[in-house]
Amino acid sequence: MTFKNNFKSESNQGFLNRENSWLLGELIDLKLSLINYARVQFG
Repeated sequence: MTFKNNFKSESNQGFLNRENSWLLGELIDLKLSLINYARVQFG
């Protein structure tokens, strides 16, 4: 019983970490494209 609960919370944690790193990557990509856009517009 305890083992099952521990396993469940650990897999949820791993899922959240994957989601967070994916979101972080998306944000970094967005920031880079905004910088490039600004450089083209105002460079």
